Amino acid sequence: MYEVTKVESTLQRLLTVNWKADYARYKSHKALLHEYFRRTALWAKALVATAEWPIIDLALHIDPSIRAEKAILDRWRQHLDHTENDKRVPPEMEFILEAALHWASVEDKQLTGTFNLPQPYEPIILMYERGGFFYRSHEGIDITAVTAISRRGWDAYDRDTPWGSIEVSELDKIDSRVS
Repeated sequence: MYEVTKVESTLQRLLTVNWKADYARYKSHKALLHEYFRRTALWAKALVATAEWPIIDLALHIDPSIRAEKAILDRWRQHLDHTENDKRVPPEMEFILEAALHWASVEDKQLTGTFNLPQPYEPIILMYERGGFFYRSHEGIDITAVTAISRRGWDAYDRDTPWGSIEVSELDKIDSRVS
């Protein structure tokens, strides 16, 4: 029986993203972005790569020779090329999600387990699956064009305690709360 690899599974998730903003979920988008920043800060610190944080290809720092296969990247890029104009994916998002594919390739080689750190790209993939996006500006980070957070350094996210659960049911509860 054929076993689906992590990189194939990650690609399938990305290919099913609608890329249309879901403004009603901005609260969970914010929580997921904070959690992405926390997780990548922990990894960047462990890999001595904090200068590149938060838009970082962590797989390069574990083993630069392990990358997602060309066929996987070609399918990803072809998907992006065929995305409707009103659903275009910003370059930073493209980079992060391609980095997630490289990360999945490193996970397939079982090179991440010794670090005992959480999967870094899961929160950001989940944010995109839930209709979220973000842009960085000089003033801060705009989340789903509804809310924003201040720009801070990696050390502001260097903590063991998660920002919250990334379980879908918990994220739905966050979104249903009245402000």
